[in-house]
Amino acid sequence: MIASTLSQLTDEVIPIPDTGSLESDLSLLVVAVLENLRGVGGGIIRAFVGEASREPEVEAAGRALWEYRLGLAAAVVRRGSARGELPDDTDPDAFVEELVAPIFFRALITGKEVDADYARARVLRQIDLARSAS
Repeated sequence: MIASTLSQLTDEVIPIPDTGSLESDLSLLVVAVLENLRGVGGGIIRAFVGEASREPEVEAAGRALWEYRLGLAAAVVRRGSARGELPDDTDPDAFVEELVAPIFFRALITGKEVDADYARARVLRQIDLARSAS
């Protein structure tokens, strides 16, 4: 059942913001992630984490889902790089992982408050880190 649900989520159409501003696009994106984590998505992720190590089918469906979703978010980073908002050598996949990891950790592991202000602060910090790395 978990594998089937993950597969259905992979087929879901997710609107990816394209406002012309990296900061704005990423802020909208992480707020959408937060809303998902607070709803059904958070429960699905917890179930996935619990079952992925025991069920190869669940692990494969989860990997496909994350690859798909992270790929969509990485496109936002690539657009920002193309507009000169980030250095050309920014790794979009690593950027997205480093952006959302603290949000997922707080929301799913520690239970600390994660609100839109925290998410936006993570966006600004990640952009600053990418710019200073070059």
